[in-house]
Amino acid sequence: MFYFGLLTIQGTTGKSLLLGIPNYVIRKLYWDYIIRKLEELNPENPLMNNFRKTMLELKDGKIEPFINFLFEKVIKMFSNRDFINFNEQTVKSLILGFLTLNGEYMYLSEPEMNRGYADIALRREARFADIMYNWLLEIKYLPAKATKIAIEAKLEEGRNQLIKYLADKKCVSIMTEGGVTLKSAVVLFVGANSYRFEPFNPETSSQGARRPLSKNSGTPSAIVKKSVKRENRAENCLMTERRLDRNLAFQCTINRNEGMLKQL
Repeated sequence: MFYFGLLTIQGTTGKSLLLGIPNYVIRKLYWDYIIRKLEELNPENPLMNNFRKTMLELKDGKIEPFINFLFEKVIKMFSNRDFINFNEQTVKSLILGFLTLNGEYMYLSEPEMNRGYADIALRREARFADIMYNWLLEIKYLPAKATKIAIEAKLEEGRNQLIKYLADKKCVSIMTEGGVTLKSAVVLFVGANSYRFEPFNPETSSQGARRPLSKNSGTPSAIVKKSVKRENRAENCLMTERRLDRNLAFQCTINRNEGMLKQL
């Protein structure tokens, strides 16, 4: 179409050319007809159009629009029975299934990194030199009834895993070849209720990119431990009370029997 004059070069994005309709005359003489015929042959599919938009944003280093698309258009459509055996592997399979429709990346499932296995790694295909971002994703899932403490603990688990994987200098070197930026994130789905997308940058602190906490709050894992201790303490107190009640009842029975023997 470029050689026939139906398109002209309007700019560049990275090392790719941006083509566009050269003028009003060409638009009216040719493109109105071409677009009309294409619409007749391929009726518009809003779902696929939205997906294509998220893939364009992925090239610019933005993967959250795709995660939001997956949650809103796919996961929220599932019934309650679909979530009976739902788990992290299910979510990972959905993500990989959609991403493989985009041929600009290599998608690695469970790549070995620093004696562990990351959930998903996205590495650009060598022929797409204009893409300047690779991704490392840690996928998490919790049932819809999960508490805030459980959610924070799960996110903390994901952050710690990313810290471990990103310490693998050899793998990180491969993922950043050619000046590509390696980005990472923890993605947590909570049933069909919500999801959490947390970009992770290990350079923001020695412990990685963590959400700021108040002085008295401690880490999420510490909160969980304190909560468990409180529950155990309460259970122990309840058991002690029950033992005291049984001992008291037994003592009362003995006193009553002794009184009856004296009367005899």
